This record gives sequence, C-alpha cells and structure tokens, in this order.
Amino acid sequence: MKNRKLAEKFLHKAGQDMTVLEKWRKDPDIAEEILGFHAQQTAEKMLKAVLAYQGIVIPFTHSGKFKFVT
Repeated sequence: MKNRKLAEKFLHKAGQDMTVLEKWRKDPDIAEEILGFHAQQTAEKMLKAVLAYQGIVIPFTHSGKFKFVT
C-alpha cells in the first residue's frame, strides 16, 4: 500500500538536510566530510520517499535488528 504521508515526511527531512548544505557549502570552516554526510543523507531520504510512496517497506536498520556481516 502506498504511504504518501511517510513519503512526505522523508521529503521534508531531505529538505532540511539540503538547507544545511546550502548554508554551509561556502563556509571554509565546514569540513568536506560533513557536507558529504549531509549530501548522502539527503539522497537517502529522497530514495526512501520514493520507496514509501510506492508502498515498498523500508527496514529501519538503526533498530539493532539488522547487522552487517563482514
């Protein structure tokens, strides 16, 4: 089932990360790694918005239930 409400929440959060990028991108005191982190977060939240809108279940990996296998 499509989840428009969740998709809108992800887009709102992505917009907040974009605002940070726009404000910090010309600040020489902000490390490139920080800008890269927020760029990655923006892309991830936008992708999650598309998935949620399409009704694809998004696992929340920070819950501790999912672990990386090395």
